[in-house]
Amino acid sequence: MVASWPLYAQQFNRVVIVNEIKLAIPMNESDMDFVSSMEVENQDNARWSG
Repeated sequence: MVASWPLYAQQFNRVVIVNEIKLAIPMNESDMDFVSSMEVENQDNARWSG
Protein backbone atom coordinates (compact mmCIF):
# COMPACT_ATOMS: atom_id res chain seq x y z
CA MET A 1 0.00 0.00 0.00
CA VAL A 2 1.20 3.49 -0.83
CA ALA A 3 -0.18 6.49 1.03
CA SER A 4 -0.37 9.62 -1.08
CA TRP A 5 -1.28 13.17 -0.17
CA PRO A 6 -0.67 16.58 -1.78
CA LEU A 7 2.59 18.36 -1.16
CA TYR A 8 2.36 21.64 -3.09
CA ALA A 9 3.95 20.99 -6.51
CA GLN A 10 3.24 17.29 -6.20
CA GLN A 11 -0.54 17.71 -6.18
CA PHE A 12 -0.69 16.67 -9.81
CA ASN A 13 1.22 13.49 -8.97
CA ARG A 14 -1.37 12.68 -6.33
CA VAL A 15 -4.19 12.95 -8.84
CA VAL A 16 -2.39 10.68 -11.30
CA ILE A 17 -1.29 8.09 -8.73
CA VAL A 18 -4.62 7.97 -6.85
CA ASN A 19 -7.24 8.56 -9.54
CA GLU A 20 -5.69 7.53 -12.82
CA ILE A 21 -3.28 4.70 -12.03
CA LYS A 22 -5.11 3.64 -8.83
CA LEU A 23 -1.81 2.75 -7.20
CA ALA A 24 -2.40 4.70 -3.97
CA ILE A 25 -5.28 5.67 -1.72
CA PRO A 26 -6.06 9.29 -0.81
CA MET A 27 -5.32 10.51 2.69
CA ASN A 28 -6.88 13.46 4.50
CA GLU A 29 -4.24 15.58 6.17
CA SER A 30 -4.57 17.60 9.36
CA ASP A 31 -4.28 21.36 9.69
CA MET A 32 -0.54 20.94 10.21
CA ASP A 33 -0.09 19.02 6.92
CA PHE A 34 0.35 15.65 8.60
CA VAL A 35 -1.56 12.42 8.15
CA SER A 36 -2.52 10.78 11.42
CA SER A 37 -2.03 7.10 12.06
CA MET A 38 -5.79 6.84 12.62
CA GLU A 39 -6.41 8.24 9.12
CA VAL A 40 -4.05 5.66 7.63
CA GLU A 41 -5.77 2.88 9.56
CA ASN A 42 -9.25 4.08 8.54
CA GLN A 43 -8.35 4.35 4.87
CA ASP A 44 -6.64 0.97 4.91
CA ASN A 45 -9.61 -0.70 6.58
CA ALA A 46 -12.01 0.95 4.15
CA ARG A 47 -9.95 -0.23 1.18
CA TRP A 48 -9.73 -3.84 2.34
CA SER A 49 -13.34 -4.14 3.51
CA GLY A 50 -14.99 -3.04 0.35
